[in-house]
Amino acid sequence: MDLGLTRRNIGRLVLLTWAVILAWLARREFSKGDSTPVSERTARLAPGAAYFAVYAGARQIGQLNLAVDTLVEGVRITELLVFDLPRGDTTHQLVQSTEYHLSRSLRLRGFTRTVLGIGPQERLEGTVGADSILSLRDIEAPGLVAGQTRRRLDPDAVLPAMIPFRAAFGGNLRVGASLALPLVELESGVPRRVTVRVTAESTFVLPDS
Repeated sequence: MDLGLTRRNIGRLVLLTWAVILAWLARREFSKGDSTPVSERTARLAPGAAYFAVYAGARQIGQLNLAVDTLVEGVRITELLVFDLPRGDTTHQLVQSTEYHLSRSLRLRGFTRTVLGIGPQERLEGTVGADSILSLRDIEAPGLVAGQTRRRLDPDAVLPAMIPFRAAFGGNLRVGASLALPLVELESGVPRRVTVRVTAESTFVLPDS
């Protein structure tokens, strides 16, 4: 068989290269799945921060700070929840800080939750592997691991802070739309189905001095 650079062999090489490129394009298109529209929409997600007051009746007892950062490999959501709890004649502060790491298609990759203010500091770390296995580590003091566990997750599983982003960038943010998601209950380990319904839209603009 002649393997030299003849016109026939060059033509065969061009056809083979063309077939390989077509096969690669087809594989890429079919492997995108349902997450492709979401990842394309999240390209429009801009970094930002929001601040909320927590009230018990007419009294403010805390605040919630929510920040969103866009990274090269995905999205990071940071929650800071601060409570001023009555304790005798004074107040005692309880702080819970949670950081979520999501992919561009808004799938959970990992999180870290830290609670301090009452008793020893508690830290819960979770990472999601490629096989949709959630690995949890409960750390009660610096360097002391109180417990570890592994749980299988639904690929679409969410934590509470992820729900608004899934609704907004999943194409469901319109009045009357609904979205069902498996919500992870970290305390019990039992997932439950939650349904989000979009009822109305309201916008508040407040001047910032």
